[in-house]
Amino acid sequence: MTFPLPGEKQARAVDEPVGTLGTANCDYLWTCLYEHANYDGRRLTWSDCGFVNLSSWNFIDKTSSWHNNQSRGTVTRVYNWTGSSWSQLWSSTAPSKDSYVGSADNDKADGIRVC
Repeated sequence: MTFPLPGEKQARAVDEPVGTLGTANCDYLWTCLYEHANYDGRRLTWSDCGFVNLSSWNFIDKTSSWHNNQSRGTVTRVYNWTGSSWSQLWSSTAPSKDSYVGSADNDKADGIRVC
């Protein structure tokens, strides 16, 4: 998990250059979820294939934008826990991104499957 540096809105590592606000900044071969629209707030990143429950990162119901910057054609799926099963919210095929998931899916992501 990467946090915005003090005084900044967008998450980035200390050695990562400052990007233009509202621009996805997920490194190549990674998938990122962002806490707020326009790629702002905390950023979670994955490159390993498999399913991850976002509760492990205190990121349940906190995703508002995403960037799938894996190798071309790699699919990421994002899920909501309904209380009894996992329901897919959206899938993305790399390279792709969305600065806002839309009101129907905003702050509903509970799990992610990369690859």
